[in-house]
Amino acid sequence: KTDFEEHNLYVNQDISNVYVYTKFMAERVILENVENNNINATIIRLGNITNRYRDGKFQINISENAFLSRLISFIKLGCIPDYLLEGYGEFSPVDYVADAIVRIVKNNPDYTVFHLYNNNHIPLGKMIKIFNKYGLHIDILPEKEFLEVINKTLKENKSILSGIINDFDNNKKLVYDSNIVLKN
Repeated sequence: KTDFEEHNLYVNQDISNVYVYTKFMAERVILENVENNNINATIIRLGNITNRYRDGKFQINISENAFLSRLISFIKLGCIPDYLLEGYGEFSPVDYVADAIVRIVKNNPDYTVFHLYNNNHIPLGKMIKIFNKYGLHIDILPEKEFLEVINKTLKENKSILSGIINDFDNNKKLVYDSNIVLKN
C-alpha cells in the first residue's frame, strides 16, 4: 500500500484509464507552471460527490454518476460478491463540497493541492445491511455463485450490468482494489 497525499502527483498509481490520465496530465502542467512560472493555482481532487446533505437532492443526470450506476446494478442484480465486502463507500455531499471549495479559494494563499472528500467511510457490508433494512434486498454471494448470476444476466438482460460492466477483469471478477491509500 502506498499513501497518496496532497503533496504527491505520481506514486505508481494506475493512470491507464483515459479519464485518470488526462486529470494526471492536467495536474502535472499546473504544478510545473506553479513551480517554474511562479503562478498561483489550486488543484482540488474531489471524492465521490453525492446528494445535498441539506435536502437529499441529487444531480439531474443521475445516469452519469459512476458510483450510483454501480449501486443500481447491484440492486437490480439482487446480489454482490463476498470478496467486495472489505471495500467501503465514501459519500461527499455536494453542498458541503461546494462550501469547502469556496473556503479554499477565498482563504488559501499557501497550498496548491487539496484532497476534498469525506473521511467517514461506510464499509460495504454495513451498506448492504442498510439497503436490506429498507427493502433493497441484496444477497452476499460466494464468488462462484456470483459468477453464475453474472453469466446468466449476460445472456438474459445484460443492461442490468451497465453500471459495473467496465469493472470486470478477464475472469469476470469485479476489480475495485487499489494499492493507493488516499490521505487528506
